[in-house]
Amino acid sequence: MKRMLLLIFLACSISNCETEPAAPYVPPYPDGQAVIDSPTSDDTYSTFDSTVNLSGPRDSGISEVTWANTSSGASGSGIVGSYMSTCCFLFACWDCMYYYWYAPALPLQDGENMIKIYGNGSWADSITVTKIASFSISGAVTNAGTGRLGIELSLFDNENSSSVYTAYTDVNGFYSFEFIPSGTYTLTITDPCYTFAPSSLLITGTTSGINGQDFAINTKSAATISGRITYLNGGTGVYGAYVTMSGASTSTVASNLEGDYAFTCVQDGSYVITPSRYPLTFTPGSVNVTVTGGADVSSQDFQLND
Repeated sequence: MKRMLLLIFLACSISNCETEPAAPYVPPYPDGQAVIDSPTSDDTYSTFDSTVNLSGPRDSGISEVTWANTSSGASGSGIVGSYMSTCCFLFACWDCMYYYWYAPALPLQDGENMIKIYGNGSWADSITVTKIASFSISGAVTNAGTGRLGIELSLFDNENSSSVYTAYTDVNGFYSFEFIPSGTYTLTITDPCYTFAPSSLLITGTTSGINGQDFAINTKSAATISGRITYLNGGTGVYGAYVTMSGASTSTVASNLEGDYAFTCVQDGSYVITPSRYPLTFTPGSVNVTVTGGADVSSQDFQLND
């Protein structure tokens, strides 16, 4: 809408328009999506998603906005709307109407998508959206069939050694990598407390998910102390609480989104586990744990006194 909407951009630049949207309202500039005629737009956009949302301002005389993906042949209509805003110039302010359009969930083909926008049937603007072909990888890390929390996995791009992706296992030992560009990768797993079988995997992906990329713990030289932190009245996990282990060795970790925490590679000895989240308190305030023979100690749980 570079030609049609020049007057709107000039008007808002001169009058310092301050929008005060009234519901229902669809933002003219949705977060993370391509924006037509945005002053910061370079008319190109890349995404891993299979659809894209387009939007922008329109002249009040434009009552119909349509789009056409000339690369895939798809086409459709946008939605037009308006809302009242406040415009000011020098010392005067007045009510003014802001006119916009948006087109949600435009389908994309893999690779380049040249999308043309039309106002009342006349070409107004274009944008090139590139859909990056990607795939996902998932699997589990287990010890005698039991998932292991907090194991680090690294995915190395065999063609670009500087491109590295990292994931960690959850409380059930599951991990996943999402939106990995098509290519060949080496998946490695490392932990100072364990050896694994296999030690690495060679994976080639295009656009489909690759599941079942599992690892088993071969040997275990030390223990894991683990537990969960929940809200006292709700039972849901507490994210970001600090948990300190003191005694034969000292370490601090933070609970994850589910409230789980774990200390790995803990040698035999006596320890005190203490949660903290200033200025709140926990029940119990701390627990004493003894590790013997490298045996894991689990269910060292705490509740946040909320």
